[in-house]
Amino acid sequence: MSKSEKKQHPHLGATYDILEKHPLFAVQVEIPGAHPTTISGFKSRQDAEQWIERHKAGIAKGPPQRVRFNSRPKS
Repeated sequence: MSKSEKKQHPHLGATYDILEKHPLFAVQVEIPGAHPTTISGFKSRQDAEQWIERHKAGIAKGPPQRVRFNSRPKS
């Protein structure tokens, strides 16, 4: 991949489903090429919806930045 090609966020294309698990709510996230995962512990449907919007906003920003560590000590 050349530098001019922009990488995409690995969660691009994710779909969301809000699940009621009385008394709490959960969000099932399906990411293309991955097993579905469930994020749980939301006190309300609105909290779950807000989490989805934050997740979508993070995806829209592009791929996460990788932190690179130098394994060699500086002289």
